[in-house]
Amino acid sequence: MYRRLFKNKRVKIIKRHLPLVGYIPADAQRSKIGSWFFLMKNPLGRYRTYSKSDWICNVLNQKNASTRQFYKDYEERLRPFVDAKGRKETIRSLRKLIRKYLPND
Repeated sequence: MYRRLFKNKRVKIIKRHLPLVGYIPADAQRSKIGSWFFLMKNPLGRYRTYSKSDWICNVLNQKNASTRQFYKDYEERLRPFVDAKGRKETIRSLRKLIRKYLPND
């Protein structure tokens, strides 16, 4: 879908909190807990990864980040913006996306 919509266009997508699941961001701004931004560039295919550990390490900007550490960190970043029930639902949806788009590891 993205390929057809953005063909021959220089598109940049800025995502807050997390990059697109399964894609390594072209750049990231991690100044403080509430303002993490990830820059995604077209074509997305060049940034695709199938490794859950590579994606998680890149998101957290750490070499050996664990999945547990990732979910804990993400929940903490959501805390100021989303209530407890919403965080639980968001984490559940994220787990499904990660299982679907990051099958390795």
